[in-house]
Amino acid sequence: MIEIDLNARILPEDHNVYVIRPGSSYGLFSEITQQSTLILELPGLDLTSGQRPEEEDLRRRVNRSRALRGWYNGTREADSKPEMELERYSPIDGGASASQLVGLVRTFFERMKVGDLVIVPPKSYMDDAWIGEVTGGDYEIVPVRVGRLFGDEHLPGREVRWIARLPKRDLPYEILDALQKPNAAFLVERSLRGRFYKIAYAATSCGVAKQMANVAEGYSAIHSSGGLREGLRCSRALGRSPSLAANEVFGCGRTPRNGI
Repeated sequence: MIEIDLNARILPEDHNVYVIRPGSSYGLFSEITQQSTLILELPGLDLTSGQRPEEEDLRRRVNRSRALRGWYNGTREADSKPEMELERYSPIDGGASASQLVGLVRTFFERMKVGDLVIVPPKSYMDDAWIGEVTGGDYEIVPVRVGRLFGDEHLPGREVRWIARLPKRDLPYEILDALQKPNAAFLVERSLRGRFYKIAYAATSCGVAKQMANVAEGYSAIHSSGGLREGLRCSRALGRSPSLAANEVFGCGRTPRNGI
């Protein structure tokens, strides 16, 4: 017998899961986890909350931020501190590095949607990665100060709600391998997302409602406002029935590990 959990999470078909590195040397992990705010290591970016910046304006801001970050990571000599006037920075300077950071800002505040999952790994393999759900809207900027790293400069942040934790050593190899590269944020492959959905929502992975319906006799996928109901939850199964198969494959009804 299969029961449909009417409280199961509904996820849109374009739902995504991101890995967010907490700073270039994991130096923002404490602030991100304790303040429930995803933070970009871009001091002095100074985006206006609620406004999407034009490309030229954003490139100027990114180049200023790059200069400030270099200064704070260097000698911090007062007479060499970068200028703050935005007009002093060219929108065509910076090359590929500036273009990558512009793309990062767009991903962080635009492509990443409310409800998407984020995984924030710690530096140590013995500590937990935090799994959360984005709650701040597009370009809803939360200014954060991290004085020990960037003095009085603000870093741009976006609100997140923490849901669960997972030991870093238990993250999929593909994610651990990607963390060896200097990527500030990257998408988790769809083939790897099921585990995180189970941990975060105690339900099945994105889009499997239709698959489960194919093996669960008599049921079909449930559609709701552009999304599929996540999880026909298997509560009981007898013998080797299709419901048991679904339960074994998708882990229906299991309780998230290390919930926050």
